[in-house]
Amino acid sequence: FRPDYFIFLFQNLVSISPVMHPELKYLKKQFIKSIERIFGIEWYNHSYLIAVSGGKDSMALATLAHSIGMRFSVAHCDFSLRPESPVEATFVQEYFGALDIPVFTTKFDTNQFARENKYSIQEAARTLRYDYFHSICAQENIDFILTAHHAGDQAETFFINLARGSSPAGLSGIP
Repeated sequence: FRPDYFIFLFQNLVSISPVMHPELKYLKKQFIKSIERIFGIEWYNHSYLIAVSGGKDSMALATLAHSIGMRFSVAHCDFSLRPESPVEATFVQEYFGALDIPVFTTKFDTNQFARENKYSIQEAARTLRYDYFHSICAQENIDFILTAHHAGDQAETFFINLARGSSPAGLSGIP
C-alpha cells in the first residue's frame, strides 16, 4: 500500500506542471476513447459512482476520471476481513475528500452476513457491495457504477466459475 504512488499519478495526470509525461497523456486519451465507446460522446452529461478499494486499479480509474473532469462520487466498502482495511478506508476518504469528490463509506460484518445467508465470503462481499452501490445510486440519482479490474482478476473469476461447473454465461468473468 503506497499512497505516494497515487499522489505521483494524480499530479501527473492533472498536469500540475505544464508538461505531462507522454505515456500518461496517451493513457488519458485512451481512457476518454473508452468512456466514449461505452457511454457515448455525451458521457459528461451522466454521473458516476466509482467503487474504490484503495488498490492500484480503482485508484487509477478514479484518478483518470478526475483528470478528464468526469462527474463522479466514490464508494468504499470495509468488509472487516483484513486488519489493514480501516487504514485503506481512511486513505480513500482523505485522498478524495481533499479533491472535493463526494465519498461514501460503509463497514460490513461480512463473515456474519455470509454465515446468516449461507454464502461464501466472496459471494457475501459481492452482494453487500452491489446492494450498497445501488442504494447510493438511487439516493443520489447517479447514473452508472464503475469498477476497476485487471486481467488477473478476470482470469481468476473465470477459472473459479469453470471449476464450479458454470454454464457458458457464467464464465464471463467479473460483471
